[in-house]
Parts: sequence; C-alpha cells; structure tokens
Amino acid sequence: MPIATDPPNLHLTDVIDGGLWGPNQCHNHHVIVESPFSGATVSGRVPILGTVSLFPTDYYKFDLRAEGDPDWHVIYRRNGQAWGELMTWETSTVTPGRYDLRLVAVNVATSGEYWGVFCTITVNVER
Repeated sequence: MPIATDPPNLHLTDVIDGGLWGPNQCHNHHVIVESPFSGATVSGRVPILGTVSLFPTDYYKFDLRAEGDPDWHVIYRRNGQAWGELMTWETSTVTPGRYDLRLVAVNVATSGEYWGVFCTITVNVER
C-alpha cells in the first residue's frame, strides 16, 4: 500500500559516475544500499542501511514492487540526506516472495521538475 505519491513529472536516472559503489554495486556513490545484500532472504523487521548524500536532496524514498509487477509502490519517504539506518522495513506487510526494493534520492529543480537517482536491490521475503 503506497504511503505517498510521486509528482507526475518525476524523472529517474541511473547515473553512472565512474564505477559501481557499495556491496550492491550501485551506480552512484551518493545513493547506496549497503544492507541487505541484493539476493538476500529477509523476514520480520529489516533495517535498511545505506547512504543518501546527493546534494541537494529534498527527500529520499523507498519503492517496492513484487516480482513480475511493473508498478512501484512508495513504502517510505523522509526529507533530506541520511547515513546509516535509512528505514526499518516490516516485511510482514507483504506476501512472501521476491521483491525489488529501490532507494531513490529526489531533488526538486527550480524549474519544478523532479529528478531522482536510485539504487535497486532484489530480496526474497520469507515468514
């Protein structure tokens, strides 16, 4: 269930800034999911660790989609930058299965456009 909606003109970019960063091989060293590892099996309350150091960042969010679902659903949003524990995900709110979890740092440009840089991991949720 979404907790927030994105503006209709949100543009996401997988910006490659010269290498792959962190244990999950994110494409931008300012937006990294450090834990859990992509491919991990998770259950219960899962701390999501990482970095959102892109400047300026108006907010960051986590999107979730089940395997085979083309639609992303916002599950968490917080203003500003952050390091360490970015959120705690209560996995009992979803059906067991394979999910993509995407961390997005969003900036509101002066033109009114929204753009985001992201890092995506895939996890298996069990009970």
